[in-house]
Amino acid sequence: MMKCRTMIMINLEEVYLGDYMSFEKALKENKPKKTPVSWEPLIENILDQYYENVDDLSHAVQKDAIQNSWDARTDPDHWGIEFKLLKDSKGKEMLIIEDHGTTGLTGKIWPEDKYDEDLPEEERWGRFQGLAFRRERKDALGARGQGKFVFVGASKTRTIVYDTLRKDGVYRIGTRKLGDLWEYEDAEAINWLKIYSLDLKPLSEVGTRIIIDEPEDWLKYAIQNGLSARYIQTTWWYLLLENKVTISVTVYGKEHKMIFPEDMKLPTADSEDYKVWIKDWLPIGGKTRKGLCIKKLQIVWSKKPVEKDLRGIAILRGGMVVERIPAAELLPASDPELPEHIYGYAEGDLGVDFLLKKIEDPTHYKFTKKGGWGKKNVFGAVKECISTQFQLFANQKLGSAEGTTETEDYSLIKKFNQLLNSLDVSLLDPSVKVSPPPPPPPPPPLKDIDLIFPAPDFRHPLRRVEFGQEIRVLQVRIKNRTTANAQLRLRIYTEQEGIRRDDLVDKIFPSALANSTIVDGPFSVKIDKATYTNGRCYLRAILVCLDHPNYPKGTELDKTAHLFWIAQDPPPGKGTYRDIQRLPEVTEEIEGKTVRVDGKVGPHPEGGNILYVNTNHPIWKRRAKSKDDEEKYIFELMAEKLPQILIANDLEPFKGIDEPNEIVKRSWALYSQIMEKYYA
Repeated sequence: MMKCRTMIMINLEEVYLGDYMSFEKALKENKPKKTPVSWEPLIENILDQYYENVDDLSHAVQKDAIQNSWDARTDPDHWGIEFKLLKDSKGKEMLIIEDHGTTGLTGKIWPEDKYDEDLPEEERWGRFQGLAFRRERKDALGARGQGKFVFVGASKTRTIVYDTLRKDGVYRIGTRKLGDLWEYEDAEAINWLKIYSLDLKPLSEVGTRIIIDEPEDWLKYAIQNGLSARYIQTTWWYLLLENKVTISVTVYGKEHKMIFPEDMKLPTADSEDYKVWIKDWLPIGGKTRKGLCIKKLQIVWSKKPVEKDLRGIAILRGGMVVERIPAAELLPASDPELPEHIYGYAEGDLGVDFLLKKIEDPTHYKFTKKGGWGKKNVFGAVKECISTQFQLFANQKLGSAEGTTETEDYSLIKKFNQLLNSLDVSLLDPSVKVSPPPPPPPPPPLKDIDLIFPAPDFRHPLRRVEFGQEIRVLQVRIKNRTTANAQLRLRIYTEQEGIRRDDLVDKIFPSALANSTIVDGPFSVKIDKATYTNGRCYLRAILVCLDHPNYPKGTELDKTAHLFWIAQDPPPGKGTYRDIQRLPEVTEEIEGKTVRVDGKVGPHPEGGNILYVNTNHPIWKRRAKSKDDEEKYIFELMAEKLPQILIANDLEPFKGIDEPNEIVKRSWALYSQIMEKYYA
C-alpha cells in the first residue's frame, strides 16, 4: 500500500512539472464561458453610488450628459447641448439630449469579445457601448464609462436609444435595454429610428443624440419644475460665465436657455454686503508637488445666507464642479452660522487638473483618497491650501480669530524685530561695541537607543490648531543601536498647563531587536473645547526602558516635544514690537492739544510695544490700497516710530544723546538702514 501511494505522488509531480508552463496558453486556446450578469441589480448598484452623493438622480443625468458631450467638443465656442422633454404623436414620452459642435460617437462597431479590451480614446462608439473605460486625454472629464447607466436607470423601461452623425457622413443608431444591445448604420439605422418613433428625424448636424425612453416620474418632475435647470447652472456655471456655450432645456415645446445664475456672481471687492478673498497661483507645497498650483481661488462671505447648493468652496475640474468643500471642514472652530454665508471656487493648473482626474470618483461627485504622496493625495494638498487661505480670510476680514494677533501681522512683526536685531548700531555710534554672535553648538552625540519623532503636519504655518481640528502623527521611529535586544515603552500625549490632556499612544514593544529600527504609526488626536483651552500646548513623546542589560528599568532613554498653539497665534517673542492694532482714529496729546496722527506707539501689557495705525488717515487711504501696499506702509510706520521707543527707554543709538539735531540725524540714519534692508 505504501509503495502504491508513493508511485501516485511521483506521477502527480511529473504531470504538474510537465504542464505548468502551458496553462496560460490553454486558457487562450479554449473558449471560455462569460460570467452571467444580472443587469437589473447591477444598474441599481450603480444608481446607489450616485444616491450616496445626491438626493435627486436627475442631477446625475444632466452632469453625465454634459460631461460626455463636453469631452467630445471640437470647438468650445460653438459647442452646445439641449435637453428636450416631449411626447410623440403616439403618446410616447422621451427625454432627448442632443449636442452639436462635437465629434459624434466616432469609431467602428466592434465584435462582442473586443469589449473586454481597453479601446482607444477615438473609439467613442465602442466605449459608449462598454463599461469601465477611462479617459486618456488630459482635458477629458469622464472616467470608467458607468454614466450611461444613469440614463438607463432614468428610463421606466430601462431603455435608451442613441444615434450619431459623424463628419465622414456615417449615421449610426444603437439601443440598450439593460445589458442587451442593438446597433445599425445608415439605411438600417434610419429604418430603426422610424420603428422607434415616426416623429423623429435622423440627425442633420455632426453630433450625438441620446433618448431616454419613458423617463421616470422623478426625472420629468425635475425638468418641468426647473430643478434640472438649476442643477445645470450650479454644476456648469464656469462654462456659462462668459456666455460662450449654449445649454438649453425644452419642456413640451417651451425652450429655456441656461444663463449664468445671478446668485452665483462673485464680487471682486469688499463692500457692506460682501467680503472677498482672491488669490492667484497658490503653490500647494511639498517637494513631490513642486510646481503644482491652484490657479485661482476666490472665497466670498455674503451678508445674507447663500443658497444651500452654492455653499462651500467648489472644486472645479475642466469647468465642472466636482464637489464642494463646506466651510465647516476648512475652519472647524468657526461660528456655526458662518458656513451659510460662504461660497466660492478653486481651479487648479493643468498639472493639478490632470492629477485630480486620476482620483475622481466614477460618479464625478468627489475625489478618492488614493494616489497619495505618503500623507495625502493632490486633493488633500489642495484642500489644505484652501484651508490655510480660508483661515487667513476669516482672521483678517471676518474677525473670527480667537487670538489677539493676526497671522500676517505676526509675520510682519517678526520680520521687523529680526531685521532690527541684525542691525549694526555701531555704524551710528562708534562707542558702541557689538559682540560677534556665538558659534552654533555642536550636534548632540547619537544615543544608544533613541526616538525619532518628526513634527506633525500642522496645517497652519505658525503651528496654530483650531478647535475641532485633528493633529496627525504619521510615524515614529525607535532605533536600537546596541548589540542587545530591548523591551521598551513608548508614550505620546498632549500636555497643557502642566496637565496631561490626551494619550495618543501608550505601547510596550516586547522585543526591540539589536541594531534594528521599529516604525510605528500613524496616530491622531482631535482638539476639542471640552479638553483644551486657548493657548500653548505640547505634544510629547517619551521612550522608557523596561528591560536592557545596559539600562535600569524605568530609565528615560529619549524624549521629544513639539509646541503648538490652540485657537490663537503664538506671541511674536522678545522684540521691540509685539502687536499691531488698526483703529478708526489715532491721536497724540502735544502741548495740551489733541493732534490727529497716522500712527503712534504704546506699551504692551506683556512687554514690548503696540503700533496703533489710523485707518481713517488720508495717508492710510492713499498708501494701503492693497495687502502688499498695507504691509509696506505699516513696516515704514514701525521704522518711523521706532526712535520714540528707543529714546523713551534710553537705548542705543540714542543713549545719553540730548542734542535735538543729533537725535534727528540718528533717527533718519536708523530709518534709512531699516528700509534699505527691508527693500533689499
